[in-house]
Amino acid sequence: MRVLVAGASGVIGRTLVAQLVAAGHAVVGMTRSDRGAQALRALGAEPVVADALDAAAVEHAVRGAQPEVVIEELTALPRHYTPEAMRDALAASNQVRTVGGANVQAAAERAGAHRYIAQSGCYYYVPGPGLATEETSFAVDAPPLIAGGARALLGIEKRVLGAQSLEGYRPPLWVLLRPGYLVRRGRQCRRAGAPSAVPHHRWRRRRLVVRAYCGTRPRRRSPL
Repeated sequence: MRVLVAGASGVIGRTLVAQLVAAGHAVVGMTRSDRGAQALRALGAEPVVADALDAAAVEHAVRGAQPEVVIEELTALPRHYTPEAMRDALAASNQVRTVGGANVQAAAERAGAHRYIAQSGCYYYVPGPGLATEETSFAVDAPPLIAGGARALLGIEKRVLGAQSLEGYRPPLWVLLRPGYLVRRGRQCRRAGAPSAVPHHRWRRRRLVVRAYCGTRPRRRSPL
């Protein structure tokens, strides 16, 4: 299967690309830098350089890739997660995810992709006891740092789940992922479940619930 990964040179993107290549898929990785392109080429992917905020560049990249599946993994987060770095980066990252993601999705539709997979998240749920579910609300009335991220995720979900079916196909087409926190040596969170930019007490009352959606239905098997 021919798969385009937007945001392919990020932490999740690189891991995803490597696994897709290992599974035998033909992978095109979209990145905004030549350095990212070199890393993707080393993983066995075909790199394409495009700024997600540049709609024309994204259109050219996606149309040239001719993907059957497009996976949206866009972020613009700092290399080191300090409170100051996160505060400075979140607005730009939210813009890349919302505006850039909309550019990628629109290009995927016009290029005739059969399936579109987008990353949301489970880390902006309102605090509360017990397990969170897909019915749990995002914390849109929280302090600005958290509320901005929550609104960005809601925007992504509404965009993806509100998309029209692609010509010649019927659901399942649109897959929405709410992954948990990523913990990796030397990167990302300082402790599992608690981003360093957000006070831990806001989050430790929730356990992580990961859901993959196709339209509005839970999806259990691989999104591919």
